Order: sequence, then structure tokens, then C-alpha cells
Amino acid sequence: MGKQDSIVKALLVTSLVLSGAWGLNVTANAATIPATVTSGVIPDTNTTTLDEALPDSDANAKIVKAAIISSDSSLNGSSTLKQVADANSIVKIQKNLTDYSPLLKVANYFDGLIVNNQTNLNQQDMVEITTALLTNRSSAGELLQALGFSNDNVNTDGLSTVLDTISSFDSAPKIQYLILNRNPLPDLTAWTNFKKSTNKQKIGNLNASVLKNKDGSRITEGKTTAPQTLKGTTLKVPYSLFSEYTQANDPQS
Repeated sequence: MGKQDSIVKALLVTSLVLSGAWGLNVTANAATIPATVTSGVIPDTNTTTLDEALPDSDANAKIVKAAIISSDSSLNGSSTLKQVADANSIVKIQKNLTDYSPLLKVANYFDGLIVNNQTNLNQQDMVEITTALLTNRSSAGELLQALGFSNDNVNTDGLSTVLDTISSFDSAPKIQYLILNRNPLPDLTAWTNFKKSTNKQKIGNLNASVLKNKDGSRITEGKTTAPQTLKGTTLKVPYSLFSEYTQANDPQS
């Protein structure tokens, strides 16, 4: 694996200014935000069970464990972390977490992660969750199905943060879908710039099909966009990429 896929190392900080109700208005380059992640701390994936790694005595761990079990009918509290990795599941967190540490410990066992409906998620949390998913991978494969932060009040700075974080990895699985539905994202310039960059293959598609303003009102009905061709100021998107013309089974949030 690359230098950033070994034990997680802190990313150098140059600028970080948190403000706003949700802590999402950040002036920073995501590649410079430190990612202190506890991924990979479980000693033996062959014998450590979900109940042991995520005890019910911790309310946040209990939420994470329930989401893992819901992701695959073969999993339960007695399942080992190796069995979680072998299930290759997309884990969807729907309940609000007050502490993301339990999720960071086990994110690298998932084939996809969607973290929805969070009231206290900030850009540092997004960096750490993304880093934990991509680092010290215990689930085999060069393609992750999804990474999502829907209804998390992610703004345009948040979009830039997660794109910069993913771009910062020299070697990591590619992500098929980045899902950012129901967020205040009136400007997707960061995404089009990302698709012009040398890192464009690291994410296949952006799904931001339902967007909303800060007051909760809907901005527009967008579409899932795949790798695009940008020539000058013209963005070419094939008809086959729109839901009206395809039956693609993309993970919704």
C-alpha cells in the first residue's frame, strides 16, 4: 500500500477556522487537516467479535454495531471483524452520533459507508471518517461502493474537504459513489474541478440528487454525475448517466 495506507499519520495543518452552527464553515485545505484516527486498533480480527469491539455500554458503539448488523443478514453480535470484512457491506448510519470514535475503529472493515442525519458533524469529522474508511483496509478490493454524508449540513467547503481528503491518498481503493444528498450545496464547482484533476479516477460518481438551502427549502432536483468531459466551459454528460435512461443500481441514501 502507499505511504498513507500504513498506520494513519497526522496530516500537516496550515489553516483551520471553524464557525457556524454545525461547525462546517471551514477555511482550510482538507489535505492539511490532521486525521487522528483509531482505525486498526483491534488486535485480532479472526477472534474479536462485534460485541467485544462495540460494546452496548457505549451508546455510540451500539448505534454503529446495529448499523453493521443491519447491513448484512449473516451478521450478528457474535460475528468476528473478519466476517464483517468478508461481508463486503455498505454500512449506513442513520442515527445521530455524539462521538465518532467507535465508527473510526471499524470503518476499514466496510465496503462502503454512509453517515446520515448528523447534527454535530464538522469538517474534521469528515476527514477522519474518510481516512478511516480508506486506511488499513481489511476488506479486500480496489473499489469501495460508496462514501456518503447526507443530511449532514455539508456545504461547498465540506465538499471541497472530502474531495481533497480522498485526493491526498497516494494509494487507496477507488470510491464508486460519493453521496451528498439533502445538503446545502448550491455550487458543485469543486466537483467539476476534481474531475479535471489527475485524481479524477478516485471517485466514479457524485450523487447529490436532492439539495436544499440553509433554511431547509429544496434547491433543485439534481442528477448523479459520472466521470465527465470538460472542454472549455462546456461540460458533456452522456444521456446514459441520467436515471431516466438507465437502471443502474446505485446506493441511495
